[in-house]
Amino acid sequence: MGKPVVGIPYIGKGVHNHIMLMHYMVALLRAGAKPIVLKRSTKPEVLEQYLAHCDGFLMPGGADIQPSRYGREKEPACGKIDMERDAFELALLEMLLPTQKPILGICRGCQALAVVSGGTLYQDITPLQSCQHNDKMNLPRGVHTITLQGESLLRDSLQPAGDTLRVNSMHHQAIEQPGEGVRVIARSSDGFIEAIQRDDRVFCVGVQWHPEHMAPRNKAQQRIFNTFVQACY
Repeated sequence: MGKPVVGIPYIGKGVHNHIMLMHYMVALLRAGAKPIVLKRSTKPEVLEQYLAHCDGFLMPGGADIQPSRYGREKEPACGKIDMERDAFELALLEMLLPTQKPILGICRGCQALAVVSGGTLYQDITPLQSCQHNDKMNLPRGVHTITLQGESLLRDSLQPAGDTLRVNSMHHQAIEQPGEGVRVIARSSDGFIEAIQRDDRVFCVGVQWHPEHMAPRNKAQQRIFNTFVQACY
């Protein structure tokens, strides 16, 4: 049996994006997958080719999602928008959801899963938070706690780490309403949604933190990728 092919939508230029992509690919390679980067396109025939070629999809972190995508006006605290990326990733997700192709969403990718399911986002949680959610200097280690809620694929992956654990954090937006068919499976200590799951699929999980940065030193975080890749066979 060959290695499952995992598609990662192209994140964009810049050192930060390059480092993020590298960490995704290393975690997936360690889990036994063959990661590939998908060029941006909204053409149905190209998206169909991606679905046919890839066994699973990792939706990556990055820029804020255009608020009009979830029915809101852009607020001053909303960050940089990449509309071309929004168009590509949301079109890909809309085509993916009726299938059973496994999906792992990370940070922005978690939020995109909520948005494509009809959910909404907080455009800036900075005034609302009581713990640090945007600590770019400490990505290899946990900076705040989350608590897992109920049975979930994520909980199964993280065990025996326990139901309360520390995660890194690099976001100023968060899911407000998770959307139709989306279940909240983890929250931060100050109440924000940290992980979601769609139960109508074999594997469709989104996490708000960046497990790829913790995975080299944290076996529980690497198991998130291992479980996802196993679902791609």
